[in-house]
Amino acid sequence: MNDTIFVTGAAGQLGQLVIKHLLAPGVAPSRIVAGTRSPDKLAGLATAGIAMRSRRLSPRTSSVSPIRPCRIPTVRF
Repeated sequence: MNDTIFVTGAAGQLGQLVIKHLLAPGVAPSRIVAGTRSPDKLAGLATAGIAMRSRRLSPRTSSVSPIRPCRIPTVRF
């Protein structure tokens, strides 16, 4: 499976942990899209090959262009 993985809040503590967890088992950086309001905090990820999407997602924003290339999976716990 080669779906794109979109991580919202990637500049935050949880977002950073999620990205680190994804990279540990060998998920290719090119499959990860980091969504953030603070792209300057993620310069290291960009150089590692992780795509950036700088846009605030909120109920007032009707556009889903930052996540358009991503398939949204069903996650079950």
